[in-house]
Amino acid sequence: MGLCCQFSQVLSSSSREIVMSDHSKQRICLRFCFHLGKTATEAHEMLQKAFKEEALSRTQVFEWFARFKRGEMSIEDHPHSRRLSTSRTDENVKKIQKKSMRIVGTQLTRSQKLQV
Repeated sequence: MGLCCQFSQVLSSSSREIVMSDHSKQRICLRFCFHLGKTATEAHEMLQKAFKEEALSRTQVFEWFARFKRGEMSIEDHPHSRRLSTSRTDENVKKIQKKSMRIVGTQLTRSQKLQV
């Protein structure tokens, strides 16, 4: 499917308010705007009109335009280096609770010594 057709499909529901959580469709629009020679600011304004509060932020639009300028035309996200959601385990929670209890115990002992 061509870029122009994809863009038309994304905006075909312009008669009703467009609400979407999938930002990849907005990225298609951004790439289309980029190929038309629009600036990142112009593209951001267009997204705001079309997608209302669901529009990508100004920062995100500028980041995508920077990628396109480097020749990266994929609309897929780069892998994130965030902490995995599996870092919260029962074992880790218990470790934190034990450590917190030791800290509280130490603070209580210190305050009792100061009172005497």
